[in-house]
This record gives sequence, C-alpha cells and structure tokens, in this order.
Amino acid sequence: MDITLSIYALIPFLTILQASVFGSLLVYRGWKEERKSDLWLALLLMLMALSSVPFMLGWLGIDFLWEKLTFLPWDGYELAIPPVIYFFLLSLTNVSYRFERKNLIYFLPYCIYVIYHLLIGIQGNPFAKEWWHSKDVYINPVFDLILLIMQIYLLIKSVRLYLTYRKWVEARYADLEKVSFTWFRNYLYVLTVVVTVQWIFRITDYFLDYNYAEMWWIYLTNTFFTYYLSISGYSQGFIPNLVFPREPVPGDEIMEKISFEEGTAPAKALLNNEELEAWKLKVEKLIEKEAFYLNPDISLPDLAEKMNTNTSVLSYVINKGFNKNFNDFINELRVNLCIQKMKNPAFSHYTLLGIAFSCGFNSKTTFNRAFKKTTGKNPKEYFSGTESCD
Repeated sequence: MDITLSIYALIPFLTILQASVFGSLLVYRGWKEERKSDLWLALLLMLMALSSVPFMLGWLGIDFLWEKLTFLPWDGYELAIPPVIYFFLLSLTNVSYRFERKNLIYFLPYCIYVIYHLLIGIQGNPFAKEWWHSKDVYINPVFDLILLIMQIYLLIKSVRLYLTYRKWVEARYADLEKVSFTWFRNYLYVLTVVVTVQWIFRITDYFLDYNYAEMWWIYLTNTFFTYYLSISGYSQGFIPNLVFPREPVPGDEIMEKISFEEGTAPAKALLNNEELEAWKLKVEKLIEKEAFYLNPDISLPDLAEKMNTNTSVLSYVINKGFNKNFNDFINELRVNLCIQKMKNPAFSHYTLLGIAFSCGFNSKTTFNRAFKKTTGKNPKEYFSGTESCD
C-alpha cells in the first residue's frame, strides 16, 4: 500500500495530535484532582480525534477502512459529540454533578448507528462494500437529520443553562472573575459558528456533490474547535465548591425566581414587611461594624453564615430590601468607598487601582465594570482631572 503525502492530511493530524496531548493531560488532572469536567472534556477530545482518523488515512491513501472495514461506524462519533458537550458544561457549573441513568437516552442515536453498522458487518465484507457504494452518500441522511436535531436541541439547552447560571452567580458572588460566565458565553458563540459552517457545507454538498478534497473546510473547523476546546478547557479555573443546582430548590428564593425548563416559579415571600426591615437593619449595622465587603472572596453563603441565617433569607433581604442582587449590592458598597477615598486627601498618594484593591476589588476589569454600572460613568470620566485606572 503506497502512502501519498498530502497537505490535507495535516488538518486531521493536528486535530488528533492536539486532542491526544490535552486529552491525556485532562485525564491525569481529572483523576488526580477529582475534576469530573476534565474527564468529560477528555472524552469529547477523544471523540473529535477518532472522528478525524478516517479522513487523515484517506488523504494519505490508506484505504483499508473502506476496503476491509467498510461496515465500521467510524462516522457515528458525531452523534455522540453533542451530548458529551452538554454534560461537560453541566459538570463545569456543578462539581457534584453525577451522570444519571436516564441521560443514556441522549446516546441512543449513536448506539442505534453502531448496531445498524454491525448488522451490516456480520453479512460479510463483500456485502458491506456493496452496501456502502449503493448508498452513494457520505453519511446516511436519516442519521444526518438526527444529528442536526440533536445539535439544535442541546445547543438550546446549553443557552438556557448559561442564562440560568449567569443569574445564579450574580445572586451569590461578588467576584465573578473566578466563577465567570464569560467563557461559557464565548464557548456557545464558537460552537454556534462551527456548527453553522459545517452544516452549510453539508447541505450544499447534497446539491453540488463536493469531492473529498473540497470538504476539507469541515475538517478545518473541527481542528479549530479542538484547539479552542482543549486550550480554553484546560486553562479554565476550577472552583471546588461551585454547585449550581439545575432545578428549583424548595425555599430558595433565588432559584424560584429563575426560569427553568418547567417554567418560572413565583418568588416566595419568606418574610413579612416588619421582618424584612429588621433584617435590612441588621445588614446595615454589619456593614458599619465589619465592612465585610472588603473581603474580595465574600459570597452569599459566607455572609449568611456570618449572620446566622440561610442563603434564602439573606437573598430575599438583599433583593427586596435593597432592590439589588448580591453582586450589585457588594460592588456598589465598594465603589462608594472608592469614591470617598479618592476625595480624601489622605489617599492622594494612592493610584485609583490601588484604592480599588483596598476596597475589595481584585481586578481592574471587575472594578471598571462595577464602577460604570454604579455611577453611569467609567472611572476616568468620573474622576476627570485625577488619575484614572489605566
């Protein structure tokens, strides 16, 4: 068998190489540090690598998959990729997430695809080759349609997961850098673009009948997606106690407000007006006494424990009593303190960023964003004539 060197073979080879290296690193870290999200991402990269193997061999002129193992379901890995992506996102936002038996249904199309091809294989290689050529299509249109439906459905579920997670972290954390939802949003953007580009080529292929080489754009998007997934996924921060519940928690005012798959549950009035005012006064007194907002890592559970109550009650007090979520509540206190210090001659030797750090912020980006949200202006505009946070 002669091997033909082709520049096109480099594309799937890079996918396989990147997926293999980072997949191994993720498995090791996931096992050592008990990161379930790393294991899901490693599985995802493995599927990306396996789906690229036939195309690399094809461009190298190694055709034993078509000649000897025609029946193998080497195209079917694409059917397993969408659910693995979704479960990867679930495990990232909830370190205690466990895969449930009922979720096996997401992998049913892939299992059917495998069984279908194995049934062809047991008929013998001559029958399998005749079956392959008689189809005259790259992927069975039925499974193509199933793949499209799965991608759209799970993409919608991922977007809803993102929107819910975003509300949840804003209601519980003052510092969103560590539990940032920016990576989640960017990931959904990249996923949407990749899927759209691939389907443009798939659909036009039905009408224009691309040859093997003309389909290299699809494999290039796979390579790009693999690199993005592996690098961004491996560098993504890990919060050991991050547990985002996907379903409403009874008595949890925040979760009752958030829209889930079943709909939006009404917020439960946990306190009457007198109790609300009393709790609001307790919070204000604690602000004067301890200035807890100066702690860069303060969170709603931390403050609730300090006040000998639960997150449901404290969340209700902040939302109803101060008309803010926890993130805005804490950062507004920090911004107001920054303004006071900037106007105080005793702090004239400080930079604005130095003052921001002394007030509980731990990043320039978070400070600028919070300042603009609180005052309507960025720090440079607000403190015209003074040093800006540059």
